Amino acid sequence: RVFNLLENILNFIKLYDPSFEFINTLNLGSEKLPIEDRWILSKLNTLIKSSLKNYNSTSFSKVISDFEKFTLEDFSRVYIKLLRKRVTKNKVLTYVYSNLLLLLTPVAPHFTEFIYQSFNSKIEDSVHLLSLPEVNELLIDLELESSFDLAQLIVTTSLSLREQEKRRLRWILPRLVVKI
Repeated sequence: RVFNLLENILNFIKLYDPSFEFINTLNLGSEKLPIEDRWILSKLNTLIKSSLKNYNSTSFSKVISDFEKFTLEDFSRVYIKLLRKRVTKNKVLTYVYSNLLLLLTPVAPHFTEFIYQSFNSKIEDSVHLLSLPEVNELLIDLELESSFDLAQLIVTTSLSLREQEKRRLRWILPRLVVKI
């Protein structure tokens, strides 16, 4: 399931960014990133931090479950949906994808090599010649992550309530009250 999703994301990135370069370092400079980019970079660096800790303690199953959760829920269902509305090229998308491949390399070597070879521009001949990604603590914003988690909870709860009340999405919801 995750491998199919990663291949679909690869195809989306190829459409979105024809240069399709493997980017494992992000040079932000003085660029002000949109909130969704800051959120996904924070989530990615939190994932990298926990994955490196779990790799070092040989908890490979925890690495896989965290990777799946991030890829399915945060990266695919939230971030890429938010990106579809943008028209400009976005290096953050390719950076996140590249680092996800690097994180997956120790546990899925053949798949990650196959995907790596499809990049137009590569850093090395093989993904296995690259190091695991490093954590950038400056990009981790736990407050932003919890705000996004709360927003996602509100959206999923309201969607399930709409379904429970048999109110379709195209029907206007005159009011939604959220008590925190």
